[in-house]
Amino acid sequence: MKETIISIAKWHEETFPDATLDGQIEKYNEEYDEFYEANTEENMISELADMFIVVCGIARFSAMDGLFYFHEVDHELGKSNISFEQLSNAIDKKMETNRKRVWAKTAEGTYHHTNKELKK
Repeated sequence: MKETIISIAKWHEETFPDATLDGQIEKYNEEYDEFYEANTEENMISELADMFIVVCGIARFSAMDGLFYFHEVDHELGKSNISFEQLSNAIDKKMETNRKRVWAKTAEGTYHHTNKELKK
């Protein structure tokens, strides 16, 4: 796994400097719902990776909240047939993509990627 909690939290802080804890929890709830709506293992892995990435953003604001949500992600991983290796690979792949994306803040305080990519 290339990405770590620290590398993702640092990216989060640089990419979303005006994010809030409430906005991150709202985003986590979106990702959680998407995880439960996923109808294939591939989609479940992708959504679980999104949940982990958002939790890294939550941990940036509150270690205790971060621990609570990390535990929730770990619990969902344990209930599934998804391996840690599959999740790790998905997190790395998602972050590679996320680092190239342009992000826009919503009225709810969450962020969503646009269809644009950053120019290098």
